[in-house]
Amino acid sequence: MHLDISDVSSFGAFTSELSALLERWGASRLDVVVNNAGVGVFGPLEAVTADDFDTVFGTNVRGTFFLIQSLVPLLAQGSRVINVSSSLTRHTSPATSVYSASKAAVEALSRTLAAELGPRGIRVNSIAPGPTATDFNGGAMRDDAGMRQGLAGRTALGRVGEPEEIGDAIATLASDGLRWMTAQRIEVSGGALL
Repeated sequence: MHLDISDVSSFGAFTSELSALLERWGASRLDVVVNNAGVGVFGPLEAVTADDFDTVFGTNVRGTFFLIQSLVPLLAQGSRVINVSSSLTRHTSPATSVYSASKAAVEALSRTLAAELGPRGIRVNSIAPGPTATDFNGGAMRDDAGMRQGLAGRTALGRVGEPEEIGDAIATLASDGLRWMTAQRIEVSGGALL
């Protein structure tokens, strides 16, 4: 299924289609939701436009909020919602102010929704990846050897992360092994900028 998380008006149809798909699989509820969609527009303060700001917050915060709202009726008792944030909410980097602020909002949203959905046993946490070799931002951290080397020198483990390592952390957070954890921010950054 495809979903443009910036198009909130499509969430009702998406949720209906997902519900029908779950029924075909013999299920009625979702156990885990991972909000990983995001966009970054990077530039110094004076270069960021109102459209840039709206794009980043519209996708990273507004989209995440309203998708969770749309999916709440499908969430099982004791399900997990994991929102992807960024290590940039802990440390700073030039030209990342709007992106960092949007991810800080995702963390605040996660804590608040953990309290709101907790009576249903639904755990809501955020995971904050550090520099990782993904296709985000045009694959810059994956494809630019100079960028990778520069970022690797700023992490305790001396390298950028791999997508599988973020996936492993998300799987662990979704597992029953962390069933007593909610409203937390878990950073998976290799010790970036300590």
